[in-house]
Amino acid sequence: EASVRAVEDAYLALVDAYHPDKFRDVEILGIRSKAKEIFLRVSTAYGILSDVAARRAYDQSLTSRAGDVATKDKTIGAQLEFQAGERALDGGDFAAAEAAFGRALALNEKEPVYHLYLGWTQWNLSGDDNARREQAKACLNRGIAMNPIIDVGYVFLGRVLKAESKLNEAREMFERALVFNPDNADAATEMTALQTSAEGAFQGGALPGADGAF
Repeated sequence: EASVRAVEDAYLALVDAYHPDKFRDVEILGIRSKAKEIFLRVSTAYGILSDVAARRAYDQSLTSRAGDVATKDKTIGAQLEFQAGERALDGGDFAAAEAAFGRALALNEKEPVYHLYLGWTQWNLSGDDNARREQAKACLNRGIAMNPIIDVGYVFLGRVLKAESKLNEAREMFERALVFNPDNADAATEMTALQTSAEGAFQGGALPGADGAF
């Protein structure tokens, strides 16, 4: 924010201090070479700061870089929160997981995985609260819509549908998960469980339900 006059005064003072001609007799120590380097940088800076258009462009570049750093910091922070949420989820602490995934999402709402894990955690906390269940499903569907090839989203949504006794729809979700990741062990286990349940019901003489469970 220095004025043009202040920039000029500072430039002249530095020129007086570091002009290479002042060090012509000490080249053997490498001092003159260093003075040349400093003088070149000072001259370059003066050329930018003394020109209104060039200075404006330079200021804008600094603002852009600051924004990039802030974005990077948020991305890293979001990832750390997500990892904390995963640890809490693995430990069965759904409340702590929900809080961590929520913070991750607040820092980076464009990451679909955060939506998926938050939705799954919310579902596990929903109990008999239909409003919370719908909120959780909406979060899962949002994550899937943002990136339709993430297999874990279909596993989560399949489990939700299975809990709602929508077995055909659940099976479709697990199948999709396996399409995008044939090595998804959770999806494979769910498919096997559904198949075993269907075969057992059929052998027991039960008829398919209205939802076409098998």
